[in-house]
Amino acid sequence: LRIAGNLTGQSIRELEKVCSDLPGGLELDLSTLKWADTQGIETIRRLRDRGAKVRNASPLIRMLLKKKH
Repeated sequence: LRIAGNLTGQSIRELEKVCSDLPGGLELDLSTLKWADTQGIETIRRLRDRGAKVRNASPLIRMLLKKKH
């Protein structure tokens, strides 16, 4: 599943809905993700913690995913 642009507000809700409808083995391609707000990063973390594989994140997004608030 490719996430593009910015992950904020409504797009977070759309991502959560799409991911809840998909069977296991989810892979998130973040190669075209430009920005994610705090909720967006938390959503990606939750999906990763539930087994989703995160691929192709930019250095900024990787740093945000590692950083705990």
